[in-house]
Formats: sequence, structure tokens, C-alpha cells
Amino acid sequence: MPPALPPRRRALAHTLAAALACALAPACATPKERRAEADRDTYLEMAAKRTRVPEVVGDLNLDEASLRGRAARAPAEVTLDLEGSLRLAATASREYLNAREDAYLAALSLTQERHAFETQFGLGALGAVTKDATGTSGSVRPEGSVTRRLETGGSFVLALATDFLRSFAGDPLTTARSILSAELVIPLARGSSRLEARESLTQSERDTLYALRAYARFQQDFTVRIATAFFQVLERRDTIGNEDLTYKSLELVYARAKEFGPDGAGRLADFEVDQARQDLLRSEQRGVLARQGYEEALDAFK
Repeated sequence: MPPALPPRRRALAHTLAAALACALAPACATPKERRAEADRDTYLEMAAKRTRVPEVVGDLNLDEASLRGRAARAPAEVTLDLEGSLRLAATASREYLNAREDAYLAALSLTQERHAFETQFGLGALGAVTKDATGTSGSVRPEGSVTRRLETGGSFVLALATDFLRSFAGDPLTTARSILSAELVIPLARGSSRLEARESLTQSERDTLYALRAYARFQQDFTVRIATAFFQVLERRDTIGNEDLTYKSLELVYARAKEFGPDGAGRLADFEVDQARQDLLRSEQRGVLARQGYEEALDAFK
């Protein structure tokens, strides 16, 4: 059993451990706080890289986009022009949201790589209660560490561990012992250059740019697809109108052909009357197909 510390040294050990706990407070953040911090860092990275991809349009916030999309997908009857169609499609489309998420995930990986070069805090503790013939004793071992990855290669680790032991029965002995260690690793050959040490970070920066460019291309392609679908609906609707006018015109032709046919004035032969009737039937069929095409285009657009 380690010897008991004098009161002054014991108080110093307690003070040192408390100071380390305060320094390591960021390591004790809740999951919600860590997520908020990750979101903030990720959006900052996206905003910084977005200046190099000016083609990206609109907000990149995932949570707000998800809320707007959920509201936009609620059943409703709307009247849309081209601008309204593009706005509604960009808001409600899950495909659009997935494309935005891909850009976010690339930026999130970048923040993780950048975070590796920042100071890392670690905090933990072990405790135990022991009972034997001599009495009952309890021990606790809080541990803390500070780690930093160097951009020139290598790493630095500073660790502090403190042992506290107290007997609750028998010999009322209390001890404390602190161990402070530092480790510096510097590669002499492979991984010793700055470029090699930052290789993963550099690649993550490029991946974020690539993801934003891919997102910008998706936005352009998506806009073209929605606009094309919108104009196809208008085209099919106009086709229905044209077929209706054609049918009405051929209906008049057929009525006049019957008047001048064998059953009427006798100035037209039977085959001419039949030809006018066939033209009318074909026009009717084209009208049916035009309406089917319109409904299909409208469903695809929706």
C-alpha cells in the first residue's frame, strides 16, 4: 500500500486533479451539445468552400430543409406556374434533400479531419471498494489526457492519473498519488513531411469541393427536369385542345358528307362518306390518347 501523503501534498494533489477536470470540461459535453457543435463546424466549412462554388443555390441547412419538406409534402390542392413548381419541387423532393445531405456528409468528414489536428481532451475514472480481514477500503483513479496531432507529423500526449485510497475501517489511512506523463512522437522517415501528414485533410477539403460541385450540378439537372416535366404537361394539354378542335371540324365535314352522300343529295360516293367517317373516328382516338398522355404527364410531374 502506498504511504500516506502529508496534508499539504494531499491538498495539492486534490487541487491538481480539480484543475485538470476543469480543463477537460469540453470532453464531458452531452451528445446534443456535441451534435450542435458538429453542425456549426460543418456549416462553417460549407460556407467557406461555397465561395469557390458560386453555382450552388439556396440554403444548405438540413434541419430547416427537412421541416420545410415535411410541410410541403402535406396533401393540398395548389395552382402552380413554372417558378412555383421549381420552388415546391426543391422544397418537397426527398431526392433534393438526399443530394444536400451528401454535401453535408462530405463537409462533416472534413471537420473530423481538421479536428484531428486540434487539441483532444480525454477524461475517465475507475473506482473500486475492497473488503478484507484488515478492514474496508475504497479507491478511485481519475485520468485525464491532452492529445494533439502535429501538422509536421507525429503527435504529443500529456496524461495525468491520480490515485485516491481511503480505509473506512481498521487503519483510517488516506493516500493520494499523481502521475504526470508526456509523450512526443516525431517520425524521422515516413510521415515526417507536412504534406504527408496533412494528406487526409487535404483530400477531405477536395472531397468537400467535389461534393458541392456535384450538388450544384444536381440542382441544375433537377431544375431542367422539373421545367421539362412542367412544359410537357402544358404541351399535352394543348394537344388535347387541338384534337378537340380537329374533332369538331371533322364532325362538320362528316355531317356535310352525309348530306351530299347517296342518302342525301347524291353528289358524293359512299367511299367518300366512309372516308370522312374514318377521319372522324381516328380523330376521336387521337383525342383519347391525348388525354391519356396528359394524365400520364401530369402524374409524372406530380
